[in-house]
Amino acid sequence: MIRLVGSADDYAVVFLRRVAGDAVRDAYVTLDDRTQLRAARLDPVGFLAERPRPMFVDEFQRGGDGLLLAAKSVLDGGDDRGQLVLAGSHRFL
Repeated sequence: MIRLVGSADDYAVVFLRRVAGDAVRDAYVTLDDRTQLRAARLDPVGFLAERPRPMFVDEFQRGGDGLLLAAKSVLDGGDDRGQLVLAGSHRFL
């Protein structure tokens, strides 16, 4: 897991989008999107499972404790590094 935290004026989102790039566009989601946020809150395990790796999640803190626990489960279940790249404008860990 990689964690990026910064204010909305910081370049964390710009960095995240550039790293994600066109090749993994489907792996980038922002929880500022109401549809994505709803999916993450209703079924956090499924939300993380249905996307390719690495998965880039912006505004991760909006997903709440359920998403945090699901992310921990993903990380505990494998040895692959960099499965999740989490960014947010508020501290979430």
